[in-house]
Amino acid sequence: MVEDLRKFATLVKKYRKQKGMTKEELCQDESELTVRQLTRIESGLSRPTLTKINFLAERLDMNLFSLMPDYTELPKEYLDLKYQLLRNTTYSDKRKIYEEEKRFEIIYENYYEDLPEEEQLIVDILTTISDVNESELIELGNHLLEDYLDQLKKKNTYTLNDLLLIKLLLIIMIHDDDIYCNPGWKLLPKIVQRLLVDDGELLIYQQFVLRDTLFLALGLFFRLGDYKKVREILDR
Repeated sequence: MVEDLRKFATLVKKYRKQKGMTKEELCQDESELTVRQLTRIESGLSRPTLTKINFLAERLDMNLFSLMPDYTELPKEYLDLKYQLLRNTTYSDKRKIYEEEKRFEIIYENYYEDLPEEEQLIVDILTTISDVNESELIELGNHLLEDYLDQLKKKNTYTLNDLLLIKLLLIIMIHDDDIYCNPGWKLLPKIVQRLLVDDGELLIYQQFVLRDTLFLALGLFFRLGDYKKVREILDR
């Protein structure tokens, strides 16, 4: 696997330079891939997802299979565990919290190190959401959001990772005593407006996350007294 990453890293860097493209030019507005992420890929430090490989192939004007390393499907048990984490909510129920902790334990022990970076991010966000919900310590989530908030601002469509980051942001805002000083405050209207757009492309497990995120947004706008937005969210 390490050797595959090195080969892929070499190919990406080689073809980018052949095209005379800087990292910034390849990444464009960084909405799909940041310069930082590209640097990690070209250094062989990050295993790219198929989505990122597709983006790189398109930007480099290459056949996907000329660029793609020996891509392997994610293990079924990991996918089942992830699905349960995305689908279920603990509601502070001790039994459900214990079951959630066991799922995280299995993922970290058996799968985490070999997951693509974007899958690792999903696990990291889900873990952080759980920690913030149980402890109400927003500092636990702020450090994760710092790296991705700027990228989120540029998005017009949301991936599963984006939805989870938004969910974490809203949870932090709910627990924040000074919501108007929260860096996500100015982003809130744009984010929620995008969430309200009917998107038939979402997979079923993404719809679970969208549903939970809209419930969080509903609570925030109710707290803020914006009942027009509350009605829009309820209709959605």
